[in-house]
Amino acid sequence: MDWFGARVDGPMVVIRAIHFAACAVVAGSLTFRAVVARPALRSERSAGKFVRAQSLQIASIGMAIAVTSGVIWLLLQAVSMSGLPPGEAGYLPGSFWLAQALAAAGRMEEARRVYTALLGLRNDVGLLAEGYDPLRRRFAGNHPLAGSHIALIMTARALTQNGQFARSG
Repeated sequence: MDWFGARVDGPMVVIRAIHFAACAVVAGSLTFRAVVARPALRSERSAGKFVRAQSLQIASIGMAIAVTSGVIWLLLQAVSMSGLPPGEAGYLPGSFWLAQALAAAGRMEEARRVYTALLGLRNDVGLLAEGYDPLRRRFAGNHPLAGSHIALIMTARALTQNGQFARSG
């Protein structure tokens, strides 16, 4: 989205503003409670109890908004870094790298499950594309992609060598 002639991602700006505002509300209400309310309302038990309850409620609501907006911010950032619009295909070589990392971490069963699932995505002649769109159940991007096939081979080697990354070359 082009805001005022600047190439700015509008939704990212809005969610960041919401996130920082919510964090400021949390920090402000807790600071008010500790610095102002506690010393000022020591003698007034009923008023102090009410102010403490209200400040905790405001802090809780602010925290919920901060966490939610933080998750949305993270998702928007991931989408912007991938260069793909939301809902687009995943990168198949990256999925094979996940299987390699699982194998290297000693999680061989999980690595084999990921690898087997990825093998099931091949077309009728065994080729893979750059990406796969699980919603539409079809390949996306360049087809065939050598990088996907190299990642497939490297993952197979890592799995047969009990998670040890194979040297290329």
